[in-house]
Amino acid sequence: QQVLLNLSLNAMEAMPGGGKISVISETQENFGARQFVVTFEDNGRGIPEEVQGRIFDSFLTRKVQGSGLGLSIIKRILREHRGDVELVKSVPGHTIFRFWLPVADLIPGR
Repeated sequence: QQVLLNLSLNAMEAMPGGGKISVISETQENFGARQFVVTFEDNGRGIPEEVQGRIFDSFLTRKVQGSGLGLSIIKRILREHRGDVELVKSVPGHTIFRFWLPVADLIPGR
């Protein structure tokens, strides 16, 4: 819930005049393990190229108000649950994040 909230808040701030957010979820098989994968896209102003490699660092922000913790919190939460997050692409008008979590088998032996 917190992961989607933080991504949504960032996307809305990147689209002050409105825009579109797309969330696609699916399960995938990676290295013999099932994962729940979410692709999160927006058509906001994008993340400047010079900071893209550091966006998951704590206290990195370009906002007047904001702690710079949103994306670092996302990464920490997902890693604590054996998942992760990545920035797939960010250019003006199109940013894509992807995150994943392992899928637990609910029926023993399956």
